[in-house]
Amino acid sequence: MKWKKDAMKKIINIVLTCFALLTLPAFSGNFENGMKLYASKDYITAAEFFKKSAKQGVAEAQYNLAIMYTDGQGIIQDYQQAAICITRQLSKDMYSHNTI
Repeated sequence: MKWKKDAMKKIINIVLTCFALLTLPAFSGNFENGMKLYASKDYITAAEFFKKSAKQGVAEAQYNLAIMYTDGQGIIQDYQQAAICITRQLSKDMYSHNTI
């Protein structure tokens, strides 16, 4: 059972990393605050700011939340929620890259 979780974590991290390279930076106050808090290892408060930023449509916040859900940083580890976050991020990125 543990190997399944490890494999799922590796797959999610690989997918997240690949698609993060395709994203364009979009910043909001909540996102920037979340990044500062994450860097200072205040994961609980960073997650709150990333959630606010994600609601504002910042795809990078969805990516960061997916990582945090995968690793259980500041929030309860939840692979299903991580997959939801990355799906939302990808749908935003695909829309922004496919528009003229």
